[in-house]
Amino acid sequence: MLSLSEHIYSAGFLRGELSDVKIVAFQKEYNLHKLILDRSPYFHSLFSAKWDTEGRPVHHLDFSIDHNITEQAFDQCLQRLYGGAEDPSEILGFPERVSAAFELFATANFLNLTDLVDFCLLLIINSLTKFTVAETLCFALENHYPQSDTIIDSCKSFLCAEGSEMSYLQWSRIPIPIVVEVVSSDGFFIQSEWERCMWVVGFLTEEDYLSDFNNNESPIEPEVEEDSDSSSNFDIGLEKLSLNAEINLSTPTGSYTELNRLGTEPIGSPEQVKKASSSTASAQTEEDECDIETQSTSSLDSEIASQLHELTKAIHYCHLSLAQLQHLEKIKDKRGKLLFDKSVLQEGLWQQMKLKQLVLSTGDDRLDVCMSTKQLMAMGAENEDDAELFYPVPSHDKSVAGRRSNDAITAKDYYTGRCDPEAPLETSDPDAQVTFSPFPPFRFSVKFDDISQLKGESKLYTDNAVWYAGTWWSVYLQKINKKSPQLGVYLHREARTQRDLATGANSSYTLLSGKSTAKSTVGLDDTTTMELKTEPRLVSFPATEQPADYNDDRPQIMSYFEIYTPSKRGKNLTCFSSSPSAFSCAQSWGWRSSSLYHYAEENAKQHTRASLKFMVVIGVV
Repeated sequence: MLSLSEHIYSAGFLRGELSDVKIVAFQKEYNLHKLILDRSPYFHSLFSAKWDTEGRPVHHLDFSIDHNITEQAFDQCLQRLYGGAEDPSEILGFPERVSAAFELFATANFLNLTDLVDFCLLLIINSLTKFTVAETLCFALENHYPQSDTIIDSCKSFLCAEGSEMSYLQWSRIPIPIVVEVVSSDGFFIQSEWERCMWVVGFLTEEDYLSDFNNNESPIEPEVEEDSDSSSNFDIGLEKLSLNAEINLSTPTGSYTELNRLGTEPIGSPEQVKKASSSTASAQTEEDECDIETQSTSSLDSEIASQLHELTKAIHYCHLSLAQLQHLEKIKDKRGKLLFDKSVLQEGLWQQMKLKQLVLSTGDDRLDVCMSTKQLMAMGAENEDDAELFYPVPSHDKSVAGRRSNDAITAKDYYTGRCDPEAPLETSDPDAQVTFSPFPPFRFSVKFDDISQLKGESKLYTDNAVWYAGTWWSVYLQKINKKSPQLGVYLHREARTQRDLATGANSSYTLLSGKSTAKSTVGLDDTTTMELKTEPRLVSFPATEQPADYNDDRPQIMSYFEIYTPSKRGKNLTCFSSSPSAFSCAQSWGWRSSSLYHYAEENAKQHTRASLKFMVVIGVV
């Protein structure tokens, strides 16, 4: 004898016995049962007296409002209501492709089947790879489901964690505003500021010859001219870019349209069709139509150029050496135009020199460079055209899911954003705890290739230290084996002295004993303060292009820091954010987390050589 669920599915859904309602959809009739369909809030409302005053036995459903809903996905949702294939993974039952999950996700959203929506959402996020992220991102941007923002955030986090390993051709399918947002982000995994800069150069020049590549022509490398006095004029081959402005994504089912590179309207959307029809109707001759097309292309070119130019603002130029800055000012595209504004590069060098002077002339542990919100408001009220950027400094310790909002802002923009420019300054009520630094933070990334080396409470260090503002820094991991195991990640101020600098760029030395302290906060994990002795070890100081020409001899310095790490298979980021802390020589500050420990353990079980990535941000104040 069949079980109750098996009987309902077999007799009720497959054979339609004792049906009391007929659903017509996709030119197909379904003999179904109101009592079963009532499990769906959509059908519950459909059968309510408010909408079905006559108790109709036949209901026609029109899914044209959402082109992602397909007959196959609708069938599978009905099967689930009837108890068939209770495991959602069995419901999918079609070839493994991302669009299949989109279809079921859209249909479950329409019928308000929350458990199935949640499963599809998890499936979509966990299926992100460098081959599917563009398709998934465009799906979420085009369709405004309640969960679209979650998918978009996961795609951005994936691009932050894995994007530097993707090809430029794969990046070309990502809308430009998101490319700019991700690459500018402190959470973007890339080894150094110079590597980030070279990524930007590569992306811009790749964009320059993508059309040639599609036409089977040989790519042209960016030109570097030895001597040039021409002024900067950002232009990367707009006539070629306009041909590639609309990216064709392969969609086997044709279930959704693509987005253009500007990240605005879907290609082929009603808005674009309406505009196209309007333009065609207003054009009386072929010549008029050509003029309209030329004007449209010109407008698109200008917007693309403007958005791509934002990529050159993704770099903190003050952390590049003079030789690197000189190299950048000579890079031209194939049109002979400079990619980087010389005034921006010069400002970066000037900031570098000012920071050096502050470090060498300050005897206190603080550089006293931060401005309060009140000071920033006053500056914004007085200065109309000052374009100097200020960078927010974390005001307290916290651990948060996702990327922290840390966009630089001018004093004028801050003033106009916090209060009415026409109102007296006294009416504003800025948060006195927040401060801003005129110096961009230093950013670098590290990867621990084999975390299986972590045994007991031993430490696992990065191979090399990095130099910033006269100090060498390194990162290490340590397991904490207690009742609730945790994994700690620490930023360490090396004890290198001026005497060590004289030994050369590739010197090593034995680290003095010091201490490491875990931050105590309430965030994603409750953590407690702890101090550990740092064992002597051999540290490698690699040859570096950074301007490592001075040493900060102060026994104690104040520095804020943030440490980003991918979690949940790289589809989300966790940010450990620290307000300015006192770093003595050979001292570490960091965080320990139970969720990071479990993520590392899961990663180690799935891979022979499991790795962990960290994106680090430091700012001396």
